[in-house]
Amino acid sequence: MILVRAVAVLALIPCIATGQTGHVVGRVVDKLAGVALPFSGVSVVGQSADRFTSDSGAFQLDVAAGTIHLRIRHVGFTPVDTQLVVGANDTTRVRIELARIPVTLAAMRVVDVPCRLPGAPTGGGDALPQVFEQLQLNAEQFRLVSAQYPFTSVVERRFSHLVEEPKAGKKPGVVPALADTVEVVTKTDSINVPSDQRWHYKPGDIIVISGASFLGVRYAVMIPTLAVFADAEFVKHHCFHDAGEATVDGQTFRRVDFRASEDIRDPDIDGTMYLDPATYVIRRSVISLSKKSRYTGSYDSVVVETAFDELVSGVPVITFTAGRNVLTYSGRRPFGAANLPEGSRILDDEESQRVREIRFVRDVPGASDASAPNRRAPQVVRLDGPTGHHRVIGVFDGESGEPIVGAAVRDSASGRSAITTATGTVSLGFVPRSSAVIQIDHTGYERASMPVSLTLTDTLPITIVLRRSRAPR
Repeated sequence: MILVRAVAVLALIPCIATGQTGHVVGRVVDKLAGVALPFSGVSVVGQSADRFTSDSGAFQLDVAAGTIHLRIRHVGFTPVDTQLVVGANDTTRVRIELARIPVTLAAMRVVDVPCRLPGAPTGGGDALPQVFEQLQLNAEQFRLVSAQYPFTSVVERRFSHLVEEPKAGKKPGVVPALADTVEVVTKTDSINVPSDQRWHYKPGDIIVISGASFLGVRYAVMIPTLAVFADAEFVKHHCFHDAGEATVDGQTFRRVDFRASEDIRDPDIDGTMYLDPATYVIRRSVISLSKKSRYTGSYDSVVVETAFDELVSGVPVITFTAGRNVLTYSGRRPFGAANLPEGSRILDDEESQRVREIRFVRDVPGASDASAPNRRAPQVVRLDGPTGHHRVIGVFDGESGEPIVGAAVRDSASGRSAITTATGTVSLGFVPRSSAVIQIDHTGYERASMPVSLTLTDTLPITIVLRRSRAPR
């Protein structure tokens, strides 16, 4: 059986050179709105690796005195590179304003052509270089959170076959008619996946040996995930194309396709990445082998779909992966399928991996005060299954401050809704995405709409105040 292996890459942090030092204290904000941009990546080129700003957008750096090159990044915003002069034993204060990238969605335009000129997109008069930069920034943010806030994902795995079973009443010497397809679950388990797994991309080095027994050698397809887009070797051997707007499961995305270079003789990977058109945070991906291999036997294709959520603002993490191995049926049963009914026809093998918990090893993201003591006890973030992340919402009367009972709270994107209890509160589950708009209705009050943040580490209740209606609705 071909297995799916999710991998991450740990960013190495170099030390600051010794000598006379100064200090930089700053804050990163949205240029238009003036609000803080938490978890922006900040670094001094040649002196320090990226580090995150706090949840209030603040940062503090110890740097070698002199002229420094400060680099600031945040997904969905135009990067800023600036120079500062920092005196020895002195503190330089700075306010960095980032502007949202001025890119609009285009019509869907999928191009299926061979990759003969691989490499990072440049120029061309279109938006692809900017969109590609945002895709790479997603990867860099993922690597940064793995290094600064290492965590372990508790993953629930499920293995199954999609099977056509023979109908009853088979006659000797007659090929049996096949019933409707059914899913046969062969195994479930749970594994812990550390965020700092090391795996380095090499062109055409995707299929590896995963084990061996008296039944023969088993192979696994190493499907790289988000971190690979920050790998210069990967970019060098792939072509990228902006496919414009795409709608999947009722949600609109910015689609970026990529293909392996034609010069790679062995199987590599092709795929599609889907970005949130408002924030440019990655939401999902579909990755497949670029060509067949003799090691995959009767498998016609290997496809992996991945869903991402935001761990903190602008920092994506994997929450669900589904691998599907489609067969060109040859009459032979793949590894692990020996217990299926005689005469069954296996259409594909499937393996799903759903993240149930994220356990931080040391520190947790979100400390406003950089001098605060570390929280040594690991923090556990529990994911709530297919409904995504739950948030507690409280609805109150704008005049009396009393809780409002029976108010309808609805997520306009997914259509999920709930009614507030005697305390004026409700817990509502949202599908994984960076933001949602909820509507609140109650007789005698004006309808209210409010955007809410859905990052996994947000735990504070959301408070909503309703105003009484002046006229009947």
